[in-house]
Amino acid sequence: MPTWLIVLIVVIVLGVVALVVANPMLRKKESAAAGLAKAELGDEEPEIIEARAVGFGTDADGDPDLKGMGVLAANSSRIVFVKWAPQQILTIDRASVVEVRSPVENVEDANKAMIEIVHQRDGEQVVASFRVPEPTYWLTTLSVD
Repeated sequence: MPTWLIVLIVVIVLGVVALVVANPMLRKKESAAAGLAKAELGDEEPEIIEARAVGFGTDADGDPDLKGMGVLAANSSRIVFVKWAPQQILTIDRASVVEVRSPVENVEDANKAMIEIVHQRDGEQVVASFRVPEPTYWLTTLSVD
């Protein structure tokens, strides 16, 4: 058997083992973040929730590092993003939301796309960015009247 084939088989086996070991840890982090997001929303159930959103942070100075996998959830009064690890929380009051948009031109054709939530904080507009599946549904649900 050629050496390159043995190396390839070993790499594939190590990759499968790593996935098997990492998957329960990721599920645990996802579950913990989802529980925290629901708690941050308060007594009202979420209108929409995505356990595998990707945060890209905000454009405000001094905000926590929100870049990475997390849970994005919203009800009628709040939008919450909880980063899986290390856990960081961003809470946006729905009343402060000025605009919800997507930088993608044709968002209907995208499986996953970026959404941007523009909101007022301390007299300034802050943009928080997330990548979510079904971006059209998020844009519709979070739309500002």
